[in-house]
Amino acid sequence: MQTRSLALATALSLILAPAASAQVSEKAIQSISSPESVETRIGTLEFSNETPSAETSSAVYDNLDATYAFRAFTDTFRGVSVEAIRIRRSATRPPWKKTSGMG
Repeated sequence: MQTRSLALATALSLILAPAASAQVSEKAIQSISSPESVETRIGTLEFSNETPSAETSSAVYDNLDATYAFRAFTDTFRGVSVEAIRIRRSATRPPWKKTSGMG
C-alpha cells in the first residue's frame, strides 16, 4: 500500500510540475556555435554544420604529421650530436691515447 501511494505521488508530481525550459538568447547561441570557416596558418578551415570538410580534416592531419615529425627530429637531435662529438673526438686522438671504451 505504501509503495502504491509513493508511486502515485511521484507520478502526480511529474505530471503537475512545469516543464523545464532554458531561456537562451540568440546572441548566446551564436557566441557558442562554430563559424563556417576559420583562417589559420595552415589555410582556411571550413565547417558545415560544425563538421569539418574533407579538405579541412586532411589539412589538420597533415599539420599533425609535420608536428610529430618535427618533434621526433628535435627529441633525437641531442643524442645524435653527442654521438657525433664522441666519434670526432675518438678519431682525432693520438693512437697512444686511444682506449677501448667510451673514453
